[in-house]
Amino acid sequence: MMRTCLFFPLLVTVIVASAQQPDTVHLPAGGVYSYIVGVHNKKGVYSGHVEYFDSAGTVRMRGSANRGKWEGLVEYFDSTGVLQRKSIAQSGKLNGVSTDYWNNGQAWRETPFTKGKANGTLKVYHANGQVAITAPYEDGRMSGEWMVWDTTGAAANGNVLIEGPAGGSMQVHCVEGRPEGKMVSRRMDGQFSVVGWYRAGLPVDDFIYYNSNGTPVRKDTYKQGRFVKSVPLNLEP
Repeated sequence: MMRTCLFFPLLVTVIVASAQQPDTVHLPAGGVYSYIVGVHNKKGVYSGHVEYFDSAGTVRMRGSANRGKWEGLVEYFDSTGVLQRKSIAQSGKLNGVSTDYWNNGQAWRETPFTKGKANGTLKVYHANGQVAITAPYEDGRMSGEWMVWDTTGAAANGNVLIEGPAGGSMQVHCVEGRPEGKMVSRRMDGQFSVVGWYRAGLPVDDFIYYNSNGTPVRKDTYKQGRFVKSVPLNLEP
């Protein structure tokens, strides 16, 4: 998913761009071919409204920049123009609640950020609007007890499969809503995303993170729900 860039508000855009016609800049990489910017200086630092387009001319990202840094509301769209995510940026970093959506417009995931790192309780929702997962984070890492619910709002029991809007999934065994044992998270193509372990709802031992090619790239270690250390894996020479 295209989730690494940040974006900004229309109010600033209108004020800044009123003095100059937007520029169109062509980019050859990443499946994004051009974007329109309100104002830029001679060094290419942008301010004002920004819209990224794909090769079909569909807006994929939209927001505003202030002196080259994203500021305020950021919106992300899929190839059909359906809203996928809204985020808030401050001085180029995520700050505030970032919301991902199901195709029906319901919230799928709400992630609170502080200065670019997840901080607070992440919430995942079923397509019917019921809460599926609550997961506390601190300084970008898991911190504390996870809870899982089924589509009726009851605490999950047994083997549970929770699916996301793009075809990804998380599979884990639960006891009275608390994950227990091995957890496997997969991308929409079936490749591993994260594999880790829980005990009584708390992350424990190792969590292995994979890139889009299925290669392990990082190992985070937890003890009784608290982050211990992170080790990079398969670094290129």
